[in-house]
Amino acid sequence: MGNSQVPYFAYEDPLGRVVQVTLVDWNRKAEVLAKLAAAGLYLPGAPVVDHPDLPSTPSHRWRIRNGQVVDDPTVPDPPKNRRAQGLEDLAAATTIAQVKAALARVLG
Repeated sequence: MGNSQVPYFAYEDPLGRVVQVTLVDWNRKAEVLAKLAAAGLYLPGAPVVDHPDLPSTPSHRWRIRNGQVVDDPTVPDPPKNRRAQGLEDLAAATTIAQVKAALARVLG
């Protein structure tokens, strides 16, 4: 690892998602993993990839396969939260009934 490269790794959390961790000191990687495990955020033995090439896709779709971080297009997009959807509906509303329904979702 050259001095210009930021020390980081990625690991698979208990839900199968990929989490990227940037380190100040590469020599403390084992300590960081132990703390993550103690907090329930890392299962010992779960996949860890040093300096992965990260996909340019949304990170909720990243998975570790064969020692690499890859995009898994089978992972569904997370649902929109009700408030965000309500605000979109409010902006698109053209009738009083639509405005009322959108406000109910936003404030609901």
